Amino acid sequence: MPPRNMLLSDIQHALLDGVEGETIFHGPYLNLLMEEEHRRHNALLAKLGAGKDDRSQAIVSAMVCEAYLDRMLAVVFPRYHDDILDDSKLFTFSMKIRMLQALCIVPIFITKATNLLRAARNAFAHDLELDRISGLPKKLQQQMRTLYESRWPGSGASDFDEVFFNIVELATASLIAYYVCLHDFNTAVRAPSFEKRLRLRSEKRASEATRFILEHIRTRPINPEEPNTGIFG
Repeated sequence: MPPRNMLLSDIQHALLDGVEGETIFHGPYLNLLMEEEHRRHNALLAKLGAGKDDRSQAIVSAMVCEAYLDRMLAVVFPRYHDDILDDSKLFTFSMKIRMLQALCIVPIFITKATNLLRAARNAFAHDLELDRISGLPKKLQQQMRTLYESRWPGSGASDFDEVFFNIVELATASLIAYYVCLHDFNTAVRAPSFEKRLRLRSEKRASEATRFILEHIRTRPINPEEPNTGIFG
């Protein structure tokens, strides 16, 4: 867990905030969840605590993250569930993570954390001998520790189980919080007023460009020896 002397604002920053300018959103909105969304959130988190062993915990954690990835991508792509993208055979967990990262909408640490949990799930799914989180491949453990240290500098967790479950918390809390940002973003972009504002801005630019050309023509000195080739001659 984060150091006990950390302020609540520091913990929120460690969990939720990204780098300003790196993505569209770098911090979640305060109006976190509507009532219906809150019920779904609690139902998903309840599944995290349902696993009775490390294998179940790792697999269920990744499944919860993938469920929220699906919800986030469905917000950005309205026809996501029309068999265009949401095909389990073609659109894998890894591809969903890459898609969200490529959109540059939410902080990169979210997709990094989610991808690490995907790797942990795969490790348990493909190795019957692996039964403890502490037995995950050393490279994966180091990647998780590196991300953990980047979010909670100086915390110095020695127990890898603690690091792992903090990565789970980091991924799930961030996906849930930024879902609201994407929901509001999609609502704003698809409103008729958004397209109207873009059109008006484009027409203003075109009008300014036309005015500049006409002023340039009027102020251009006339050379009687220059052949008349028309306005753009």
